[in-house]
Amino acid sequence: EAVGKPMFFRLSTNGLLLNEKKLHYIREHNIHMAVSLDGLPKVHDLHRVYPDGRGSWQDVDARIDMILEYMPSTIFVSIISPDTVDSVADSLQYMRERGIKYSLQQPDFSNPGWTPQMFERLETQYRRMADFMLDCMRHERDIYIGQFNEKIRSHINRPLGPGLNCDVGRKKISVAPDGDIFPC
Repeated sequence: EAVGKPMFFRLSTNGLLLNEKKLHYIREHNIHMAVSLDGLPKVHDLHRVYPDGRGSWQDVDARIDMILEYMPSTIFVSIISPDTVDSVADSLQYMRERGIKYSLQQPDFSNPGWTPQMFERLETQYRRMADFMLDCMRHERDIYIGQFNEKIRSHINRPLGPGLNCDVGRKKISVAPDGDIFPC
């Protein structure tokens, strides 16, 4: 605030070390949270594993109610890869039934397995997600799907041009656990 700009913090986490004491601190200090959850158990456990290879879904799922109790506006982030693309809509529905209202499904574009056919399958999943979102809205069930809501908001406010959603560090910076700083 010293320069007239509000500052917000967001903690991105896999959720595995969260407990009530930490969540109380996070809430008291108005820190926003993003928790990695790829959705259904079989989907999440494909890539979110412990060093010994065991999936982490069960441990994350066991913390969801506690997370939502302390931080109901937590956004749950799912990474979409070619081997999980066909489960995106079902995973979103599971998360909403689980009480999660805020989600973002982000394709891992660094994965070399993406092909034109995979993107067609992703489009099918996005259409199913859009139908689900409309159904939730019609039945007055709150839902926020990051890639849809942000696109709608940007078109209401002003269409974004190429590269404008990042603003190259003017509005957002990210700090990695090792201290590296990134503009977006």
